[in-house]
Amino acid sequence: MVSSGPEEVGDSEPVVVVEPRQDATVVHVAGELDMLTAPQVEAAVLREVRSAADVIVLDLSRVTFLGLQGLSIIVVAQEEAGDTEVRVVASTPVTLRPLQLTQIDRLVDVYGSLAEALAPATPQPGEPGRSVRQ
Repeated sequence: MVSSGPEEVGDSEPVVVVEPRQDATVVHVAGELDMLTAPQVEAAVLREVRSAADVIVLDLSRVTFLGLQGLSIIVVAQEEAGDTEVRVVASTPVTLRPLQLTQIDRLVDVYGSLAEALAPATPQPGEPGRSVRQ
């Protein structure tokens, strides 16, 4: 099942918007992503991963805090993905730095913008994907 439109999950919790596109499904997340807010975001992400889309883009460009539980969402999404390609947009140090420190950026493709993440993939021979480095 693919949902669209904003899903407000509370005053202090992030806003999750699922945007189905022709070439991918984008899950936009805004706000803090920590142990209190991660369950709602994880449910939305996993629902889309399990919907058999070819590409899922997790857009974290509007995330203001990325805690350990938020990082685990990315790992779980990748583990559950099967044939679905999981891409992450991390455009600020708030999101990019934790991905690099935990080396999750080696597990999934990380992009600096949504436009880059939605561009057709061109993996290099011997490389699993691309990753933004700052």
